[in-house]
Amino acid sequence: MLWGPGTLSYWWKVDSESGWDFLRFKMDGSEVQAISGFRNWMEVTHSVPAGNHTLSWTYDKDGSVSTGSDAAWLDLVYFSGSQPPALDTAPGQSDLFTSGELFLQQAVTVSNSGGGTLNYTANTSGGAWLSVSPSSGSSTGETDTLQVTANAAGLSEGNYSGSVTISGNGQNDVIPVSLSVTSSSAIPVSPQVARPISRRSRHPVCRREAMDGFSAVPMKAE
Repeated sequence: MLWGPGTLSYWWKVDSESGWDFLRFKMDGSEVQAISGFRNWMEVTHSVPAGNHTLSWTYDKDGSVSTGSDAAWLDLVYFSGSQPPALDTAPGQSDLFTSGELFLQQAVTVSNSGGGTLNYTANTSGGAWLSVSPSSGSSTGETDTLQVTANAAGLSEGNYSGSVTISGNGQNDVIPVSLSVTSSSAIPVSPQVARPISRRSRHPVCRREAMDGFSAVPMKAE
């Protein structure tokens, strides 16, 4: 398997029953070229398009007649092209600790240490408390930053484990995540605002109430 674009060259030779036994070259399962009969050493060059490709050379023959050496040869296979994308992540492990905090975050970096464009995805496992953002991206060599978030709201005290899996170009990097909750995560409550006491109402005020059946009588000095 190789990564294009690039140029493939090789030398091959065949000595077989012409028109029946073949030396074949295939790319991704499709035949590109075949030779039969007697063909002396020759150099062949092919352009390889962008992407991953599987190359194969096979000698196919029928079972009835053998002519000449009834064999095929391949030599000096050479490919000139770009490096394939390569996934590189850091850190290798994420340890998160909480003591009452509801949310904790830690950065994870993703980069392409090879060539071309690396398309990647990021997923989590272990529970709804763990998430990663963004969940996909691409890199041509620059470093991208992903945020791993632990939401401790509603979790009981104890230890929790999960993982973040970053995948790209057939490679999977698994980052273990451990979370230690040492105190219950409290749900914040809005404080009640006390109504200020006005200067006039700082002291209690007595009210005079009229009493049925009674009337006020002036008091005379003795």
